[in-house]
Amino acid sequence: MYRRLGFGALFLAVFALSACNTGGGLVSANNPLNPTPAPSAAPTPTPSPTVKPSPSPTAAACTAPPPDPNTATITLTGAQQTVQVPCFGDYTASAVVPASNGKGFTVALAASTDKNLGAVPDTSKGTPIGYTSLQPSSSITFNDASATITTSVTSPSKIGAPHTYTMQVYVPDFAAAIQTVTGIKPSGHTITFGIAPPGGSFPAIDAIVIVYQSS
Repeated sequence: MYRRLGFGALFLAVFALSACNTGGGLVSANNPLNPTPAPSAAPTPTPSPTVKPSPSPTAAACTAPPPDPNTATITLTGAQQTVQVPCFGDYTASAVVPASNGKGFTVALAASTDKNLGAVPDTSKGTPIGYTSLQPSSSITFNDASATITTSVTSPSKIGAPHTYTMQVYVPDFAAAIQTVTGIKPSGHTITFGIAPPGGSFPAIDAIVIVYQSS
């Protein structure tokens, strides 16, 4: 009897010692005294910034010829104003219109480098390089009787030193040129001249400005 009790006590002691030597192997993984650490989350990569491409440059309005002639209609304000003449190829022009009684009037414009628009060019003045027609809807009277319409014409292919240029205003109803300006010298690829309506009045008729290369 005593031997059996001694063997049982020895068995229990060995079992307890074995449990201690496992390092707590009998403790559940969910035991709050011995939690299992959560796996570390993978770092989120920082997205590379999106680089937007630069916009392509806008091509010039008249690199290809528009309808020939190219036309437009402008409305006058009555005050001095700058208007753009329809372009053709690399031929562009603008004009400063003096103050007048023309508020609300319209002016029909047309431009070409190869069509005379009803003008009869004078070849003794040189080679025509551009034509621009102007026709007001009503007769315009400028505030200054000596007013001029200052006009600038630019063409990298047709205007430049050492050439000189001539401008004429031709009126088909009169079958004649009513103004001629010669010896115009370019500044770069631009020439500037003044169109002088007789007596400061521009009647409601068609007038064609002809630009010649004279030399």
